[in-house]
Amino acid sequence: MTDQPLGESTKQTRLRGAIWASIAAAIVIDVAVQILWKQCVAGVPDTFSIGETLVHTVTRPLTAVLALCIVAQFVNWSWLLSRADLSFVQPLTALAYPLTAGLAWLAFDEHISIQRAGGLLLVIVGVWLIGGTAPSTTDKGAT
Repeated sequence: MTDQPLGESTKQTRLRGAIWASIAAAIVIDVAVQILWKQCVAGVPDTFSIGETLVHTVTRPLTAVLALCIVAQFVNWSWLLSRADLSFVQPLTALAYPLTAGLAWLAFDEHISIQRAGGLLLVIVGVWLIGGTAPSTTDKGAT
């Protein structure tokens, strides 16, 4: 028998589920931010200054969607980091890197070399290893 109040494990299970859902949201939002950002700067000539690039980006219709995604990212990260270790969450959200690379390959016809693919595979392995650990090492989290 444990000395936890009845229902405590249910609360912990729900919190773990919410943390994993928030991590998934962080990954999706991060991928969306990167893809939208690339779309917002598409067509900027190499000769543009930083100011001209900024004006080009800000005047794109997708920039408003990008800004909303960045706000959602901030809100999600704030909630998530208040409940789980940064050393757990940040590495798991690195799954956004291979997903973004895959979408960039599909959407922008970007080349992914064998070396780059190997690096992305290492990221996936790291995410898998870290995903097998507890989200929090403190008493107040989802341990």
